[in-house]
Amino acid sequence: MTRKRQFFSLLTGLTLALAPILDAHATGWTGKLTLTSVSDVDFQGEVVLFAVNQAVDNSAGCTGSSNYAIRDANTIKGALALLTTAFITGIQVTVYVTGACDSSGVPSVNSVTISN
Repeated sequence: MTRKRQFFSLLTGLTLALAPILDAHATGWTGKLTLTSVSDVDFQGEVVLFAVNQAVDNSAGCTGSSNYAIRDANTIKGALALLTTAFITGIQVTVYVTGACDSSGVPSVNSVTISN
């Protein structure tokens, strides 16, 4: 194999190996977020919108990037309780960003956990 081929083979291997790391925020857990607001609104159905003082993971390319949204009927009540508790007490949260945009135009979240 020529040096040029070896180089491109190595470059291809590194690109494939690093792709999951470079795209780590497409979906997955984003943690240690400090809440600045929590709202429960009716926008095409019930949705909890919350803002944080860190940059919002908008790897999905949503039109809005100032909030996160949680709409899942299976978890919305529990998520609202956890977010409200975290907001009042100042405890940080970790959220699972789905990699999709909510119909409100902001990144969608489907899980919330309180962090220490």
